[in-house]
Order: sequence, then C-alpha cells, then structure tokens
Amino acid sequence: MADFYSTANPNLKTSELSAPEVTASSSADLPKIEETVKEEMEQGPSTSTMVDLESQRAEALRKREYVVQEFVETERNYVMYLSKVVHGYMAVLKDPMGFGFKIPTPKILKPALHKNIFGNIETIYEWHRDVFLSAVEECATQPHLFGKLFQKYKRKLHMYVIYCWNKSCSDLIMINSSSYFEKIRIELGYKLQLSDILIKPIQRIMKYKLLLEEMLKYTKRAGLTNEIEMFQVAIEIMKYVPRVADDMIIVSKLEGFDGNIIAQGDLLLHDNFDCARKSEDEFKSTEFECETYENMHVFLFEKCIIFSKEINKMYVKKKQCPDRSPNELLIIESMGGLKKPPMWIVCSITNPKLQSEWWLTLNEMQKQNQEFLKAIMSPITYQRQLTEEAAKSLDRKDDKKQ
Repeated sequence: MADFYSTANPNLKTSELSAPEVTASSSADLPKIEETVKEEMEQGPSTSTMVDLESQRAEALRKREYVVQEFVETERNYVMYLSKVVHGYMAVLKDPMGFGFKIPTPKILKPALHKNIFGNIETIYEWHRDVFLSAVEECATQPHLFGKLFQKYKRKLHMYVIYCWNKSCSDLIMINSSSYFEKIRIELGYKLQLSDILIKPIQRIMKYKLLLEEMLKYTKRAGLTNEIEMFQVAIEIMKYVPRVADDMIIVSKLEGFDGNIIAQGDLLLHDNFDCARKSEDEFKSTEFECETYENMHVFLFEKCIIFSKEINKMYVKKKQCPDRSPNELLIIESMGGLKKPPMWIVCSITNPKLQSEWWLTLNEMQKQNQEFLKAIMSPITYQRQLTEEAAKSLDRKDDKKQ
C-alpha cells in the first residue's frame, strides 16, 4: 500500500472541505435536487426528445400513406383487368358477330360451358366496381377505416371461395382452347393473356392481407394504439378467406362425388391418413391387428366427411405392422343407405397434435348437431334452457364483481 501512494501525483489537489463539511453540504442540497428532478418528471420528455418522437410518428404516417395509395391504385387496376374479362372475352363469346369477329368458336366452348371458364368472375367484378372500390377510395382519407371495411364485407368476400373452387375446371378448358383465346386477345388489343387475368382474383385475395399487415406495422410505429385492434381483426379475416379459398382449389379436384360440394359447408380439416374399411360384423369383433390399410385423403366438411384416393397413383395396401395403438385410431361410422350397409372406417393418426385437432373438431361438430336436434325436436324447451343458462352466467359475473 505504501508503494501505491508513493506513485500518486504530488500536484493533484484535493477539495479544501473537510469530510463533515461535505456531508453537511450534500444534505442541504438534497431537497433542491429532489425538487428539480420532480419538476423535470412533471414537465415530461425534453423538447429534443419530443421532436424526435414527432418526427418518427410523421415518418410512419407518411409510409402508411404510401401503402394506402398502393391499395387504392392496385384496386382500380384490378377492377380494370376484370372489366377486360367481362366486357371483352365474355362479351365476344356471347356475341362474336357483334364484335365483327370471324373467328370460329370451338365446339368445346358451347354456351353451357362459359360459366365453367369464368366461374363467378362477373359477380366479383360488379361488386368491386359498384361497392368495394368506392369504399376503398373513401378509406384513403381515413386509413383507420380499412380495418372496419374488411369486417363489414367478411361474408361477401367468400365469393372468392366459389371462384377458387371452379379454377381447376377453368384451367382444363383453357388448356384445350388457348389458341382461340389468343386470337381474341390479339383482336381486342390486350397485352395480357386470358389465363393471366383469370389468376388475378386469387392473387388479389392474397394481396389484401399483405397490404393490411403493412398498414398495421406503420400504425404501431406511429403510436396509434386505438387503431391497432381493427387492423388485427381485418388481417385475421384475410388469413381465413384465402386459406378456405386455397382449400377449395384442392376440393375442386375431387371426382365422383354425387352431391353439390359447395352445399357441404366450409372445409374444416383435410389430410392424408392410412385408412381401413370394416363391415359391421368386422367392427364388432374389435380386432384391429389384421387390418389392411391404404392411404386416403380425408376431407372434413361441416356436413359430411369425404374419403378419396388420388387417381393415376398406385396406392400400396399394407398390413398393419407393427401393431397400431388404439389411441392412434380415429373410427368413423358410415350410416350407409338403402342399397349400402353401414360401414366403419378406421383412420390411423400417429401425430398426437394432428390427432387432437381432429378429435376436438369432430367432438365440437357432434355437440353442435346435438344442439341442433334439440332445437328442432323441442324448440320451447331448448329456448328455455338457453334463457336459464344466460341468467346463470350473469349471476356468476355478478358474484365475481362482489
């Protein structure tokens, strides 16, 4: 320690105050220091900090405005492209002579098939032209209304689900008549081929989510917390609609289903499983170890379950090996019909998460069906039960408040 102090700078000056004087002085200044800190806290951020925050907010709002303008401009362009289909290609097919076209119409494009080519694109076009475009333009001056806009038209946007369902049929016809539509394109002077325009509704429904996400990002940066929830709800809507539309593209490839696939309600789940069919006698034996399984794609709709196999693909039937745990098996009963006896289909689901999802969804559907039957069989009793349950729920809320 002596060596350390010997190396200290001899010219270094210390305070002339003694230790007691320093303590006394510091104690005397504490009230003033506390008062100064309190005043600064009450005054809030410094002027420079406030300027920085305001600058960041203005920048975020400016960037959000760019997204809004992109939304409006692309919506106008979208309506313009749809008009080319309706007032161009569709009009020519309906009345080629009215356009002065001497191009012979292929037999495959008879009037009954026109709807298979274009689906409900005319309905989509008219709604966007007459309703949605003007609503989007109104939101341009009040961007926070975009969130409410998609909530308002949530059900209307399901028209895209129908369009996507028809798309695979449309693509097949387009392949076999592409040269004819190419001649029409040249005569009309359009730059894009018909197939390029027919894909735009699918692209547009995907684009809405991306635009809303960009708006939400800049809304958060601008600190507009009261607008955040509306954008979040709109984004969830535009996640759901494209997902259902995408599912319907898969469903549209189903062949051999006698009913109206659209009438089966929303597609809730679908996946590939190893499945085995059992007669009533086989099912009662409860012997699962000798099953012959084959891979099938299972579609769970609101009103039915469809089991399908891919065409032109060899499915190898396989014996169960090793033994499958009963916990992995999902057993579905087919009620049969006048000409068909009841049948049970055993699905093997080895993924626990996937199995849980299917079980929960099926159980929820069963509960809803039971509630529906109660409402039909005893409407007065069912309504009384709902009223009693609502009253009990209110009582529980009141108890919690107390």
